[in-house]
Parts: sequence; C-alpha cells; structure tokens
Amino acid sequence: MLDLLEKSNKLKSKWNRLNVEHTAFHTKRETAKKYTRQVRNYINEEHNRREREGIEIAKAQGKYTGRKPIPTDWTRFGQLYGEWRAKNITGRDFMRRMDMSANIFYRRVHEYELRHVIAEQTSV
Repeated sequence: MLDLLEKSNKLKSKWNRLNVEHTAFHTKRETAKKYTRQVRNYINEEHNRREREGIEIAKAQGKYTGRKPIPTDWTRFGQLYGEWRAKNITGRDFMRRMDMSANIFYRRVHEYELRHVIAEQTSV
C-alpha cells in the first residue's frame, strides 16, 4: 500500500511539473505572437508613413496627379444612352459598344443624368 502511495505522489509531482512547463511554453508562445504582431504593425505604419511622405513630395513637385480617369466619348455616350433608354439596345450591348465595365458604365450613366438633369435617374 505504501508503494502505491509513493507512485501516486510521484505521478502527481510529474503531472504538476508538466503542467507548469506547458503553461510556461504557452505563455512564451503568446508573448512571441504579441511581439510579432507589434513588429508587423510598426513595419506597416512605417511603410504607410513613408509612402504618404513620398506622395506629398511628388505632389509638391507636380509629378503626382493620381490615377488618370478613363476617357469617355460623351457625344457617342449620349446617342447610345438614348437608344438604351428607348430599350432599343441592352445595357450589356451599350457597355460593349463603349468598351466599359459595368461599374464604369453605371457611374457614367449617373454622371450623364446629373449633367443633363434627367428626372428618371437610374438607381446605382
């Protein structure tokens, strides 16, 4: 019986030691993750700051004007708009003839309707 108690106590002490080691490992891993996240955030913030500074310098020198807008032939657009509204052509056909994506198409339709004060505006 005494032998059984000794073995039980040894197992308990081993279990406690393993539990402490596991907790220490888990804590170290979490600390490492936290540190890695902080370093990653710092690097991203530094990159964004340097990028902003570069853009500001380029703008001051007149070199940076942003993305160039996609040119639109408004006379042709007006003709096709009339056909589209009269339901002689589909929106897809309109887009193909103007060589536009759907997003650009609906954005240009909205601009056209605002410019020409068309009451029945397309919902975008």
